[in-house]
Amino acid sequence: MIGRLHRDESGQASMELSGMLVYLALAALGVWQVMLVTWSMVEASNAARTASRIVARGGDPERAGTDALTELLRDGSQVDVRNDRVTVHVRVPIIFPGFTSGQFTVAKQAELPS
Repeated sequence: MIGRLHRDESGQASMELSGMLVYLALAALGVWQVMLVTWSMVEASNAARTASRIVARGGDPERAGTDALTELLRDGSQVDVRNDRVTVHVRVPIIFPGFTSGQFTVAKQAELPS
């Protein structure tokens, strides 16, 4: 009876799945963080292009660049204008605890051709 219990494999797949769930969750969080970085880069690029168009028209590029960002990314964003070149700095949202987004930023530049 005891020898037969040791060879019984019922529930083996469930145990393997429960052991892999931690690694699957970490992989999903890693992919989500990469998506947040990519999203922040796209938003910063769009804001820089919008602000550079406003520079060419003679408007307020800082406000235009900030308004072009999603509300989530506006906090801590910065728009710099130098010689018709606009640089937008955006904090990347961090999902892992213990890391602050102030340490992790992306910057994109845009300039209209003369």
